[in-house]
Amino acid sequence: MHRQFSFIIQAVFCILFLAVSTVAAYAVEPSVQADTLLLQKKDSSQPSTTAVENSGVIPDTGTRIVPAHHAAPADSAVISGTGTRIVPAHHAAPADSAVISAAGNERFDFADGLYARNMYSLAAAEYNELVKNYPNHPRTPDAYFRLAESLFFLNQTDEALKNYRLLIEKHPAHSQAETAKLRTGEILYKQGLKEEAIKAFEGLKDSSVVSIASAASYYAAKIYFETDRLNNAEKDFKTIEKQDEENPFWDIANYYLGQIAVQRQQYDQAKRHFTLVIGTEKEELKQLALFAIAQVFFLSKSYEDAAENFKKAYQNDTDKNLSEEAFLNYLKSLYEAHQYTEVIKEYTGIKLTGPEKKFTAKMLAANSHFQLKQLDQAESLFNQILKIPGIELKDKETAELGKMEVLLNQEDASKALQTVQTMSAQRNFFEDRWDYLHAEIMIKAGQPKEALKLLQNLIQKFPQSEYVAQAMLTRSFLLADMQLYEDARNSFDEFLRTFSNHPLTKQAFLNRINLDIKLEDWEVAEKNSLSFLEKYPESDEAEIIHYQLGSIYLQLKKYSDAYEVYRTHLKKFDAPEKEGEILFFRGYTKQLDGKFARAIHFYQRVQKGYLQGELFQAALKNTAYCYIQLEDFDHAAEVYLELLGEYPEEQLSADIYLWLCDYFQKAGDGKKLQTAVNSFAQSKAASNHTDSIEYYLGEAGRLNQKYDEALPHYLKSIEQNKGFIVESLLGQAQTYSALKKYDSAVELFSKCITQAYENPMLAIQAKLGLAEVYGYQENFLEAAKTYFAIAILYDDDTFVPKALYDAGQAFEKAGKPEEALQAYHELAERFPKHELNSQARSRLNELSAV
Repeated sequence: MHRQFSFIIQAVFCILFLAVSTVAAYAVEPSVQADTLLLQKKDSSQPSTTAVENSGVIPDTGTRIVPAHHAAPADSAVISGTGTRIVPAHHAAPADSAVISAAGNERFDFADGLYARNMYSLAAAEYNELVKNYPNHPRTPDAYFRLAESLFFLNQTDEALKNYRLLIEKHPAHSQAETAKLRTGEILYKQGLKEEAIKAFEGLKDSSVVSIASAASYYAAKIYFETDRLNNAEKDFKTIEKQDEENPFWDIANYYLGQIAVQRQQYDQAKRHFTLVIGTEKEELKQLALFAIAQVFFLSKSYEDAAENFKKAYQNDTDKNLSEEAFLNYLKSLYEAHQYTEVIKEYTGIKLTGPEKKFTAKMLAANSHFQLKQLDQAESLFNQILKIPGIELKDKETAELGKMEVLLNQEDASKALQTVQTMSAQRNFFEDRWDYLHAEIMIKAGQPKEALKLLQNLIQKFPQSEYVAQAMLTRSFLLADMQLYEDARNSFDEFLRTFSNHPLTKQAFLNRINLDIKLEDWEVAEKNSLSFLEKYPESDEAEIIHYQLGSIYLQLKKYSDAYEVYRTHLKKFDAPEKEGEILFFRGYTKQLDGKFARAIHFYQRVQKGYLQGELFQAALKNTAYCYIQLEDFDHAAEVYLELLGEYPEEQLSADIYLWLCDYFQKAGDGKKLQTAVNSFAQSKAASNHTDSIEYYLGEAGRLNQKYDEALPHYLKSIEQNKGFIVESLLGQAQTYSALKKYDSAVELFSKCITQAYENPMLAIQAKLGLAEVYGYQENFLEAAKTYFAIAILYDDDTFVPKALYDAGQAFEKAGKPEEALQAYHELAERFPKHELNSQARSRLNELSAV
């Protein structure tokens, strides 16, 4: 979700629009359905006892292995050619066989034969009779052991345990006593009596029989591992690891050492152990090791290596169930490696057993389609998932959420809303995610208030949810979109308090500052900007905040601080593209600080180095403004005229157009006046100033001696009956005078004088014009009187001296020397420093002499 705010700083009179915006904050959502895409099912990381251990002392492929010193011959019932029964060497009769009845020996031999052929039920019955009937027979201790073994293999563990203990109790020195103790520990372990079992194993670790000591160390370590006593487990497993690789427990010990390393997040060490186990000839253990090392790569986020090993694990196929788990994790690894096309390819055509596995595979495929923006295929798979027979409620709701995610990304908001409304709002699982996605759909459907309710419910009801952070951010953006800026700011504040170290904290802080600006809370904006720069001095956003800080200082009228920000910005940040802007703003700070000459210096540097675009236009505008403030009107007018020449489409304010027109009109420059008024007429401001435009068009025509063009414009201005009536009358009169239509000129000058009683300057100009016309008509007395009236009625250093001199001249021409003397005398006395003073005194002397 993208959100951005901006604010505008406007300069006085000749405004530069300064847009200040921050980096957009992107609301990042948790990965799609991550909670359902588990790396493996519960406990699948642990090797199955039945998979890697047989029921005897030595782990093997599952067949019974009898310790070597008790190994039975291939067929103990074979009779030699001499007709004498062959007794295995390790079961040879004692030297003093005379004390043993022949019948007893034969029964023992028969029982041993049944035992050797794995006929444990019959053997157990025989041995049970033997120990009862021959309690003192030399072979009775062996019978106790084999009775217990037969019962053990028949899974009659309680009876087996009883006979192992009888052997240990009655014949503690028997050669199989330690094996019986080992079996006792194994049975207790299988019965869940782990602490009793471990006592049995601990007593055998120092056995002189290597196989027994190894087995005891292995089982003790296994119990320690299962009861989270990892240090003890590691010690015993390492004891086995240090022995010869021929030790039957060596590879399984390495497997467990790998698992311990995984729990400690020592992934390199774990990989070393699992790599050793992969070389085993035991295929089930090899498959487990491949699965385990794949897990390590996955946890290390080496997803491609994880995928490779999960693939090997499922191709091993020794354990069908583990193979399917490996395949699902293979898909998951491909997904995490962003190989979405491969996920879809591998998924297609695969057959899995059980609804849970089908669900997981389809979820991965659906999510891959989603990532590839193949929304129709993703929606179709989610629909298939929802129809899987026997799917658990949790999985069903997960699929619904996945479908919601797809609907959110489709363009049809109404379809998304309708579909969601068919789903049960009552959640048994993932209620927090439901609220979040439901809120997003409501936003997309144009129902922000409903979305706010859902987000607020999530935040209040599930404060520990992984979606709370995103919900707070979405709520903040939503409030801002609704122009509830104060509420939005409070929402961002709550996020920042709650998630001070969240990955999106920085973006939230940026938007928080934007809202300060939006609310024109400049002091808080300054404080937060400085805090941001202190907290994230090396971030990409620091450049934006620092630059924006200059504008905030301008709003606070801290012009020196603003200038310093712009002066140092290029030193702190490598941003040559901003060099022109920075020069401009350095000038702008000086302008606002009333240092207009210094401001012009920076603006002129902009004009020299940046000859196009808005920056150049703004520099021209502000340069002209500064010249006006310095009362250097000639330069100001030239700069404005340059602006209009370079950018004829430029839209100035009406005040500037009026100022320009007035300036060139007073300067008598008809060509430049024409340029200015033409631009004015084409501007947006023209519609509210048609009377002034018509007047200045008339003036431009008059000054350019296009009198016939000028007169209609004066008439149009007068007809509008607005602010330029007197000016237009004056212009008409001046035009008729230039056309030598003196009667009309006299009439209009007189009318102008009558109406200009509130505007002395216009009245003076009208009187001057009227006097001039009288002179053209050789009505010198009226001309003299009109000139002299100006001197009597007004106290103006510009026009009165000339009016007095012209009055004297006209009086002379009218034959009124005394009146002429009066005019010259008044000029000499009132304006002793005027340039006409010497001429007036000269005329005074000449007339006095006469």
